Amino acid sequence: MHEMAFWSDRAANLSSIGQQLRSPRFRKLMRVLELSNSSYLSGLSRLEADVAAASEEAFDIVKFLAVLKEDLEALESLPSDEFPTLSARFPSLMHRCLLIWMHSKFYNVAPRLAVLLRQIGNALVERAREFVDNEAVFTLEPADALERLSTALEVCASFKASYFETRDVSLEQVPDNPWKFQNAVIFARLDQFIERCHDLHELMTTIVQFARLERIEIGGSKGRALSASIAQMHTDFVSAHERFTAVQYDVLDIAIKAFDEDFYVFRTEVKQVERRLASVLSSGFEDCPTVASAFKLIDGFEGLLERDSLQGD
Repeated sequence: MHEMAFWSDRAANLSSIGQQLRSPRFRKLMRVLELSNSSYLSGLSRLEADVAAASEEAFDIVKFLAVLKEDLEALESLPSDEFPTLSARFPSLMHRCLLIWMHSKFYNVAPRLAVLLRQIGNALVERAREFVDNEAVFTLEPADALERLSTALEVCASFKASYFETRDVSLEQVPDNPWKFQNAVIFARLDQFIERCHDLHELMTTIVQFARLERIEIGGSKGRALSASIAQMHTDFVSAHERFTAVQYDVLDIAIKAFDEDFYVFRTEVKQVERRLASVLSSGFEDCPTVASAFKLIDGFEGLLERDSLQGD
């Protein structure tokens, strides 16, 4: 974690400078400057005081951040197949962050802890990307890809939930200095990744639902014509699906904005198919001679009828 490495390096550097300032050679120099009433003496004295204060701060922060080491190392190096287990770590991780906030003399200011929490969120995004796997998301069975995306969303949501729960605890335990961080500062990248996963989840759900079109046969006097229309809709949907999944970029990389445009085009094409499908369904119901045949038609479109646009129609 960059934050821990930063303070460890800073503490080591300041310790080295402090050793030089305490060396016999430097003490002798200070004595000479003092005896000669040199104008450099006050500047070097301030330097000593500043280094001592900065060193105390750095070592105090390193000491407190050490309690997070195990969880942060797990977050950065956890095998991909163990990604779902991260949710169990977040409550204790946030509790330790709150203890640091309560007891550290130097790490109980919003900008510092916000940086740490943002870095944890960013590391979570990288682990989630590895778990979902850009190269696999379009080659897996859609149901398997859905499961991975759902798990990634659940773990990311559990991280945010642990943060908000701990923030509420801080209001009770540290009323004079509770956690008051702007959510956008901490979760900016995580929220963008969550939104991307929701888009991909919608894509995979759509693929699963529209796969039923391939197997639908409609009876009745209009059955042959309506079934032919359904088959053409399935062909059109598959074409839209294949165009989208043929993109050459990493769909899990939120920095790639081409995804938004490509996904918009895909959704527009799906809406067109849905409108045609709603028309076919309406004609199919009108052609049903009995209640039983109407229920049979509904069963044939199971899953598709869950879509908001078709429910509305």
